[in-house]
Amino acid sequence: MRNLFPETEDIFLILNYYPIMIESERLIIDDILNQIEKQDDKFHKWHVGVTKDIEKELFIEHKVQKGKHRYIIRKATSPWSAQFLESHFLNLGCKGCKSEKEKDAVYVYAYKKNEVAPA
Repeated sequence: MRNLFPETEDIFLILNYYPIMIESERLIIDDILNQIEKQDDKFHKWHVGVTKDIEKELFIEHKVQKGKHRYIIRKATSPWSAQFLESHFLNLGCKGCKSEKEKDAVYVYAYKKNEVAPA
């Protein structure tokens, strides 16, 4: 079984205070990991982020094309959860920057960088 949460001390705090939310987060982590592993890829080849407007952020600003590029979108249970998930994948080596511009962002996305023209 994969170690989904490398920061073990933090995960124990999360499990104690957010036992229901953690199952949702584990499912999202598994979905994104499976997408990356399905391509037999490395984390550094993927960009991860969070947003409240997935159409604008992913398809306009990042120029990801539906049906052409590999990407995944999941809706987190809260902005806190989305920020946690983004941080998790950044810690694993995905590219991106810690999003703090959108405090109410609940969509977590990842896409394979080399398939998309630089934004």
